[in-house]
Formats: sequence, structure tokens, C-alpha cells
Amino acid sequence: GLIFRPTPAPSGAMQCASTRCPRSAAGGVAPMACRCGVGFCNEACWVQAWHAGHQAECGHAADFLAEAAQSSSRRKGGALLASVALTRRPGAEAGCGAAPAQAADHRSSPDS
Repeated sequence: GLIFRPTPAPSGAMQCASTRCPRSAAGGVAPMACRCGVGFCNEACWVQAWHAGHQAECGHAADFLAEAAQSSSRRKGGALLASVALTRRPGAEAGCGAAPAQAADHRSSPDS
């Protein structure tokens, strides 16, 4: 089966582990992480990986299902599970495919 392991980016940070993520090939840092340590760009990437086999590989899968069942959130399905499973990584706000410095430079451009 598929094994989802943290994938180091060139800088030592984690890339998105979703096999369908179009941004992870760019070498950016995954701004979110599953409790098991695997990085993802966003909830959509985590949900794709969950259905592709991460639920069988993740040591916290049963916890997510139990917490989601107890949740009073209006979210449902994969979105609810992702909200329970993922946390934002400090210093990785730019997301996959864009280094934080590049994102800051773009916003402060004199041409903007």
C-alpha cells in the first residue's frame, strides 16, 4: 500500500505528502501537518491523501474519527476530519510552491 512519510524539502522543511498536489513539486514548504508529522498544503491535500491510504498509515486515525464523532462543528466528512487532524506549522504560512520571502517580496513590490 501507499506509505505517507514526511518528505523533506531542500531547506529541511516538509513538503506536501499528497500525491496529487500540484504545488508540492515546486519544493515549497507544507504549511499544515497531520498529528503524525506528515505535511500538507491544505485540507484538500490532506483529504485526498486520507482517502488514498493515509487513514490506514496514520497512527492517529482512530483518534480523528472519535474526535470528529464528538465534535459540535457544522463541518462534515473530510473537512471535519481535516479540521481535527491538521495544525498549522509556525513559519510556513506561504504554503507549498512559494517560499515565505518570495511571497513577502511580491506583496511589497513597488509596481503593486
